[in-house]
Amino acid sequence: MPELVTAAGGTDVGATDGTRSVTRPWDQIAALEPSHVLVMLCEFDVSRARIELWASSDPGARATLASAGVWILDGNAYTSGAGPRVMNGAERIRAAFEGQPLEGLEPWLER
Repeated sequence: MPELVTAAGGTDVGATDGTRSVTRPWDQIAALEPSHVLVMLCEFDVSRARIELWASSDPGARATLASAGVWILDGNAYTSGAGPRVMNGAERIRAAFEGQPLEGLEPWLER
């Protein structure tokens, strides 16, 4: 994923090129002080990822991370496999940086 974030014009503050994604508790994510948080759950569309995200977050993390701008990307469609749609995923990541929802990309909470 760091390479995909870089292709979109960003910097992944939680991983480096060539590493696998890891599960982190919300307090660790908040400690990274990200400007954006992108949730891209493998095999999950936006609506299912939204349910999982809400169920896994505590109210304190919600408040902290709402200021960062949490975006949900359809991981099933845009990041779960190699192929041309990965570039569509990079386009959507860039749109999240710019605050622009697209098909398959939605803000978690309204800011």
